[in-house]
Amino acid sequence: MPQKVQNSKQTYIANMDDRGNKIFAGRTKIKNNFKFKTNNLGKFYEDIDSIAPTIKQLNRKNKISFQIKDHETGVKKYDVFVNGKWHLLNMSQKEMKYFVH
Repeated sequence: MPQKVQNSKQTYIANMDDRGNKIFAGRTKIKNNFKFKTNNLGKFYEDIDSIAPTIKQLNRKNKISFQIKDHETGVKKYDVFVNGKWHLLNMSQKEMKYFVH
């Protein structure tokens, strides 16, 4: 690992593309090993997600709406809990905005 991590939930496996950009590959950790699926070959390394995603609240009537950006890992899957209860997350592909009814 690049450094000692206080919270192991911050670690993930990244893949480096041809231009040197890192691409999130996986985060599932079983004991001391990572498990992930990929269609890419190349260099993989363990990294730390130290930058929190930005969440921008959008004003919409009768639903919770927001926009999420994760600049470091590019995580594409999110779970939404309101008052401890899981809710289905809907996405507008055109606007890249998320909605919970």
